[in-house]
Amino acid sequence: MPQYLGQSLQKVVPVYEAAGFGGSADLYRSAVPAELAIVTERLAAGAAELRDQITDAWRQSADITVGFPLVRVRDAEAGTVRITPATFGAD
Repeated sequence: MPQYLGQSLQKVVPVYEAAGFGGSADLYRSAVPAELAIVTERLAAGAAELRDQITDAWRQSADITVGFPLVRVRDAEAGTVRITPATFGAD
């Protein structure tokens, strides 16, 4: 995530430059190819980052613990541990 944020931060000034702030451009009244390219690239990077985070969370979820005493989700799914209402206590 920090790499993604750093790369996005590096694109802030180029977006404003492409829009013509400080110059004589139309200030976002219409999109220019440079603006579209930057925004499209960062949107794709954001979608990829979200996909990767969801995938990581899914893979790690089997090792998360629930209830008390703590039970790994992987063990509950495998049937190694029997889950009862008492397992979750007051949760």
